[in-house]
Amino acid sequence: RHDILFRTGARPSINFHQFLIAPYIGDGSPADQYMWVDNLTVATGAPSAPSSSVASVTVSPSSMSVAAGSTYQFTATLKDAFGTVLTGQPVTWATSDPSVATVNGSGLVTGVAAGTATISAT
Repeated sequence: RHDILFRTGARPSINFHQFLIAPYIGDGSPADQYMWVDNLTVATGAPSAPSSSVASVTVSPSSMSVAAGSTYQFTATLKDAFGTVLTGQPVTWATSDPSVATVNGSGLVTGVAAGTATISAT
């Protein structure tokens, strides 16, 4: 292939459309070196930003009373390890006691009966 090269030497030449694997030799002297590439993905188009992993999830409101038969929309805020809010990430909602309150996949909580339930998001 003409677009992936393996070259040795202090100043290998490379064209714009080529991927180069070459050893670094500081003074030009020969050296035994092992080189490899793991998990190389070659694609066309603009690169996309790497996805950040979720470090924290905050459910709002933190406390709420919902009457039986009434609904309230809860929200989840996802942040990465740097505190940056993440968007477009899937959220799974859950209730600790569905006989007291239910929650759908969008965070809409419905009161069922008197009692206490914890609504969580992951």
